[in-house]
Amino acid sequence: MNIGICNLCKTEQELINKSHIIPRQFYHYTTKQVEKEVIDTTNNSTYLYSKEGKLKQIQCGLFMGDILCKKCENLIGKWDKYGQELLLIDIDKESKFKKQYTKMELKFVENFNYNSLKLFFMSVLWRSHIARNHFFVEKKIREVEVKKAQFFQQVNLGEEWETKLRTMLLLENPGTEDDFSVLLFKYTGKESYIHLPPLKGKDPYNEADLYRFMSTGYSWFIKVDKRPFHNRIRSLILKPDQPLYFIEQEYKKTSDFPNISKFVNSLPEDN
Repeated sequence: MNIGICNLCKTEQELINKSHIIPRQFYHYTTKQVEKEVIDTTNNSTYLYSKEGKLKQIQCGLFMGDILCKKCENLIGKWDKYGQELLLIDIDKESKFKKQYTKMELKFVENFNYNSLKLFFMSVLWRSHIARNHFFVEKKIREVEVKKAQFFQQVNLGEEWETKLRTMLLLENPGTEDDFSVLLFKYTGKESYIHLPPLKGKDPYNEADLYRFMSTGYSWFIKVDKRPFHNRIRSLILKPDQPLYFIEQEYKKTSDFPNISKFVNSLPEDN
């Protein structure tokens, strides 16, 4: 371990040598689901590597060293554990159907820990911001041409929002449903089990800034804006006083499906 300033508590501490940006279990789960159906059917190889040049196959997970002290790592770790257990195991056992939409199903989990799940999503956002200049995608095309792009490039919170988010994490404060609001989608089908670079976007109704993540058959939007989500969306976001609602849809039938080919066969654009 090295001595340095922890990125979360901002105190000088012994720093641990491995902190995952997205929990490792998400990558392990993805590997089991897609390595034969999606990744191995391509003739090309896609790698993720750190700025130090350490290559990793994309399904092995993303981690950095010397960014957190042990206390802060354990703090985030308990939210990771809850997010993994709920999203990768329990949700399929406990979710119930609520209402049929045109091409989507609205499902829900009656009882969930709002604080732990919300802080899990918030911590992934914060870690992605910390890692925005660290991880890169390297695409080898027929072992000749190499293309590169940053994986977390678009996640840049700015000083004000990073400070607010970091403070809430330290205080274990998930805030209200309008603080870093989260809207969750769940996809079915092997095509959905892949990781795409987080993208910055806007609420189409009121132009509120948000980030969109896609990992392990899930897509979630997390708002980074003082403006609340539009009322059409707010009824479905994570709230402490209602079930966990999520929209479920077969990934092949969504407009997102072309992103699989885009990610496997090319790279995120350098905006």
